[in-house]
Amino acid sequence: MNKISWSWSLQTFRHLLKTSITQRDILTGKTLHALYLKIFVPSSTYFSNQFILLYSKCGCVASAHHAFNQTPNPNVFSFNVLIAGYTKVSRLNIAHQLFDQIPQRDLVSYNTLISGYADCGETEQALSLFKDMRDMGFDMDGFTLSGAITASSNDVFLIKQLHCFAVYGGFVNYASVNNSLLTYYSKNGFLDEAERVFHEMDEIKDEISLERYDCCIWPA
Repeated sequence: MNKISWSWSLQTFRHLLKTSITQRDILTGKTLHALYLKIFVPSSTYFSNQFILLYSKCGCVASAHHAFNQTPNPNVFSFNVLIAGYTKVSRLNIAHQLFDQIPQRDLVSYNTLISGYADCGETEQALSLFKDMRDMGFDMDGFTLSGAITASSNDVFLIKQLHCFAVYGGFVNYASVNNSLLTYYSKNGFLDEAERVFHEMDEIKDEISLERYDCCIWPA
């Protein structure tokens, strides 16, 4: 195969793979993976990561882990994608084991595991990770804070502290932060606070914001 045709084939392969990820097309993805294992030598960390991503997004965590094990030089993206896959199926013990194996964790590593613990109601673990990353000097973003807020659902004092931190730290520009606050305030009867958060969101409101606000106005 000459250089031009090889380049075209590589571009086509990349396009098909990205499309299968976007559309959650696991059958096409598996076909591409089989071709990849037979044709691309040596293996590419980039393409291997895309297959981990494909399987994780499709809920095929065992296949994602197998693709991870076949990755020649897994990087932090490889780990983060697999961790996300395990958190989605509530396999937090395995997710945390993978987290501990990352040579150099990044913000996404922490955000993914904090969010996973928070969504499963594992408050202590989520807030412990939040504290660890702050102690280690990691910068945080709105996704970090929304995970911490979700995890703090049984502590109104901590929620108020995080809300103040969000305001003064400029994190109220994140819909996810406001939505987490809306969820807490509406579920726990703090309707004035919920309305205030909603009306201050302006153009960053999304479908989740509207749903949470509806729950506030029309409680079950």
